[in-house]
Amino acid sequence: MKNILKIFMFALCFACALSLSSCEYPPEDGAQTHEHNVLHWEIVYDVDCESDGRRVGTCIDCMNEVRDEQQSLTHDYRGGTCVRCGKTEGGAGEQSKPMFEYKPAADGAGYILVAVNGFGGKELALAAEYNGKPVVGIGDDALNGLKTLETVVIPDSVKTVGARAFAYCVSLRKVSVGKNVESLGYSAFTECTGLHEIVLPDTLRKIDGYCFYGCVSLGSVQARGLETIGENAFWGCESLNNFEFSQNIDYIGRQAFCGSGVTVVEITADLTYIGERAFAESAVTLVKITGEVSNVGAGVFSDCAMLETAVIGKIALQNEFYNCNALKTLSFENTGRIDANALAVCAGLETVYLRGELEYMGEIFAGSESLSRIVYDGTAEEWLSLKRNLYWHFVKEGCVLECSDRSLTRADLLELEKLA
Repeated sequence: MKNILKIFMFALCFACALSLSSCEYPPEDGAQTHEHNVLHWEIVYDVDCESDGRRVGTCIDCMNEVRDEQQSLTHDYRGGTCVRCGKTEGGAGEQSKPMFEYKPAADGAGYILVAVNGFGGKELALAAEYNGKPVVGIGDDALNGLKTLETVVIPDSVKTVGARAFAYCVSLRKVSVGKNVESLGYSAFTECTGLHEIVLPDTLRKIDGYCFYGCVSLGSVQARGLETIGENAFWGCESLNNFEFSQNIDYIGRQAFCGSGVTVVEITADLTYIGERAFAESAVTLVKITGEVSNVGAGVFSDCAMLETAVIGKIALQNEFYNCNALKTLSFENTGRIDANALAVCAGLETVYLRGELEYMGEIFAGSESLSRIVYDGTAEEWLSLKRNLYWHFVKEGCVLECSDRSLTRADLLELEKLA
């Protein structure tokens, strides 16, 4: 009996202690003992610019229902229109459609802007929140074809910009991209012919295909964290004379900078892929790619009429410099294989440096009529032991091969090859 009484008293004391720790228990000063911890809220009434809202949830600590009354947001008029609900200033009433349409993000973490209706202004600062949650994305075609838009600010809450989101905004001149954007979608700024300036964050990892296609006024671009540049991403960007490649760059799609104004291509990172004609017909004058490239498309720098100097790392070249007639100096760093036609029709080529672990040479000097000097950091004996398909009648009589131990003329080489 005594044991039963002890158990009863213990249970009673525990219940009293539990009730004292409850969120609802009022201590002497009238304040609750802890803040409610609600993981999931149910919306009873949506809050908007003119109406209060309400949401309810359950505290996971005390299991009591919690009611949160939310005050109206009030209008945020910019350019005469509320950026939250689309109502025009001065009581003109709401439009048949709200100016800004949103949908919930797939993960429920926030909202995606899906449409902007009836906008006729020049400046637009997109909202960072809607219905109390962050705007995390700009959807496909959301602002496509807004003819009057000149400047836009994308808030820090946004992580993704969808396909064609700003395509054909022909008056758009300046875009400020929020510091948390990770990707720009397919054709996001296609044919924004007036786009002059865009500030990209270090968080940006991917620029999708055709993203800035035909943006003829776009100046310098810098994206320090960029890993992927899709096909035709900067095709025809003739004013883009400065593009700083990040240390993280891994993939450059086919024709990514074809016909662009980029003058210097300097990449030190190892890349998985550089696509066919990635820089063809561009304004590039200096190329320096010192890392290893696993896969290279044909004609990456073909038809670059102003290219004068190139330094190439471990890359299996094909006809990458086809018809680069202004190319005067070419240095191969740590290149194992140089295939036929790598330098085809480089009429102005004067000096070639061959370094590193060269194993094979194709008939690379076809059409290089100005070539007068080949500098090889191995010995003459090592040169003769190379696997090669090199026809020296493509090299003019005055060309000299400078090995580490001696120099050899074309006649010397022909004689030694007979003896070898």
